[in-house]
Amino acid sequence: MKVEIGPYTDNDENRVVNIEIDDYDLWNVDSTLTLIIHPILVKFRDSKRMGFFTVMNEDLPDELQVDEKKLYSYSSNAEERVSEEMLSKREIYILNEMIYAFENIKNNFEMDVLWNEYDSGKISKEEFMKKVDLHENRKQNGLHLFGKYFQSLWD
Repeated sequence: MKVEIGPYTDNDENRVVNIEIDDYDLWNVDSTLTLIIHPILVKFRDSKRMGFFTVMNEDLPDELQVDEKKLYSYSSNAEERVSEEMLSKREIYILNEMIYAFENIKNNFEMDVLWNEYDSGKISKEEFMKKVDLHENRKQNGLHLFGKYFQSLWD
């Protein structure tokens, strides 16, 4: 695969976009896409951007829950809206879950760690299976969140 995407121009029709997909890129499309998606999510998370995307409470742990009415408040009274710090924490949590999923598809590192713990006798088969389930559930949740917030990944 070869990808060249130039910078935005005043007239998007002039933006350079050249994408060549080889037959071998199709053998494992999930792995091929992961090689692009993972690093761009990391860069997006680490960049200084102008705003935050709205994250729903249902996708967050208890410590990041907020009054959802305050998510849409533009009040000048700080107590009537969610702080930028909290908006950032909520967004970073979601991005980290996405990154976890794609990093594990790309590298399979968590499964390697778990297998090594089991194979060396550090954990039992039951512990291994429980940790594998937790890992797979987290990975699937990260992929779900990627789909859910895909069109929010812009600045």
